[in-house]
Amino acid sequence: MLQDISSGTEEATTKKKLAEAKGAEMGEQSKVIAVEKKDAEDALAEALPALEAARLALDDLDKSDVTEIRFVIQAANHQLIAEERVEKNWFERR
Repeated sequence: MLQDISSGTEEATTKKKLAEAKGAEMGEQSKVIAVEKKDAEDALAEALPALEAARLALDDLDKSDVTEIRFVIQAANHQLIAEERVEKNWFERR
C-alpha cells in the first residue's frame, strides 16, 4: 500500500512539473501574442482613416468622373502603343 502511495505521489509530482512547464510556456506565448495584437491594432488604427477617406471619395464620384478616367486611361494606352510602333520603326530603319 505504501508502494502504491509512493508511486501515485511520483506520478502526481511528474504531472505537476509538466503542468508548470506548460504554464510557463503558455505565459511566454501570451506575452508574444499581446505584442502582436498591439502591433496589429496599431496598424489597423493607422489604416482606418485612409480607408474611410477612400470610401468618402468613392461616394463623391459620379458616372461622368468614371467615364473621364476611362477615357484618360485609353488615351494613355493608345499613346504608348503609338510610341512603341514609332520606336520599332525607327530601330528597323537604322
